[in-house]
Amino acid sequence: NSTLFVKKAPVDPVEVFNAMYGSQHPAVVGPILAWLAAAPLRSRFREFPILSIAGASGSGKTALSEELVRVFSGSHITTNLTSSTPHGVMGFIASSNGFPVRFDEYRPGARQDAKEALDQVLRDAYTGQVSAKGGQNRTNLNQVNLIKTDAPIIVTGEDNFTETSHTDRMILVRLLSSEQGTLGALQDLKTEGFAHAYLTSLLSGLVFDDTAVTEIYTPT
Repeated sequence: NSTLFVKKAPVDPVEVFNAMYGSQHPAVVGPILAWLAAAPLRSRFREFPILSIAGASGSGKTALSEELVRVFSGSHITTNLTSSTPHGVMGFIASSNGFPVRFDEYRPGARQDAKEALDQVLRDAYTGQVSAKGGQNRTNLNQVNLIKTDAPIIVTGEDNFTETSHTDRMILVRLLSSEQGTLGALQDLKTEGFAHAYLTSLLSGLVFDDTAVTEIYTPT
């Protein structure tokens, strides 16, 4: 699967984690890593915040988020809002409930319809409720599509969220161009097995019973 890179391989988890933590200012990378640590357990939480990583062009937000998400979770479920359609946004939202889904290019140059679709569904995603979307089917008949919204969602881009309905449901991280970190140490390490090791450790610690069962589903 080209969107997931979870493979059992030799890895030094402490060394990899230290490299991730040292890739940016602690005030930036700390909240990101904490969110990524909780993301696989999304389906066990009644409420779960969106992670918003914002910054000016050239601040390194896309490279940082892509690398940290890949290493920590093994997920490369991502699209950008300059080329994605509203239908594509909904498809990505519904693709997972444990692996992070990342939307890049949240900025003025994004497709307005795709950006508006994401804005709407983010409110539903906080509680994981089903989102209703109107539209027409192949025979041009009006219908309502129900979309699952329990994916752990990351949004990166130059725009800041300003509506209280969004900001109250998010972890907001702002990157400054003057405080760019470096991914060199992380990229020089063998990180391939980190996601597998972390997810395995989570599974070994979970208690499964009739009332609390976690299932992680992946895109088809």
